[in-house]
Amino acid sequence: MTVITVERALAEGATAGRLFACANWNIRAAGRMKSRAAKARHMDNARALRAVAKDMQSTEVH
Repeated sequence: MTVITVERALAEGATAGRLFACANWNIRAAGRMKSRAAKARHMDNARALRAVAKDMQSTEVH
């Protein structure tokens, strides 16, 4: 199962909403992992995606 990283999502032109969706996908995928290292990698990426998405939302011009 592929880990969705911040770099990959941004390279594909993801919006803040898409980053949150990717973070949720990583969290669901982590629940299916058997190895602790794989779970940790997915959760770390989910946290990073959420942080970038929150930053994007806070700097958005309305």
